Amino acid sequence: MEFAPARVPASLRLVRGAGPDDWLPVTTLRRVRLTHKVVEPYQGDHKSAVSTLAWNSSCGTSGRGSSFRSAVTRSGSRTR
Repeated sequence: MEFAPARVPASLRLVRGAGPDDWLPVTTLRRVRLTHKVVEPYQGDHKSAVSTLAWNSSCGTSGRGSSFRSAVTRSGSRTR
């Protein structure tokens, strides 16, 4: 999801692998859901913990809608 620069009317667009969608007013944003999940290794395992931040957004008006999902996963070093 990309938001327009500060001096431009409040708008956003979804950016996908095939390229960005058209600009939409921010008021069309209906829902944003963030989910954070951490998977810890079991005692004695040498693997790092894995943290995943996923988000799902919904935009659209009058029957025309668009949904977008994305996730970022990061493995970190163990701190124990």
